[in-house]
Amino acid sequence: MRDAETYRLFNACMDFAKRVAGSLQAAITGESIQNQAFKNLLLEKGLITEEEFTKAVGKVIEDINSGKMEEKIKKEIEEKQKKTELLKPTQTEENTVENTKNEQK
Repeated sequence: MRDAETYRLFNACMDFAKRVAGSLQAAITGESIQNQAFKNLLLEKGLITEEEFTKAVGKVIEDINSGKMEEKIKKEIEEKQKKTELLKPTQTEENTVENTKNEQK
């Protein structure tokens, strides 16, 4: 009985993993198609050359390998957190909302 339950749970986990992998593959494929379309559009409009694009890709790879990309992502996250902090209500504003709620009761 316990083996059957373990087997069932294992199969459920495998099915879940397959669905996640399929979703990731679809997302990656979709993003790759969008990136290729964007590259083609830039090339067709003459905004970049194939050489410039290749250099830009090489630069991104260098940044990833050197850890610069990770630093950039961390900075972007910190900036987003700062912006979020700017949107937080003050204690006075929170009290006003609470008082208004209490008055409506």
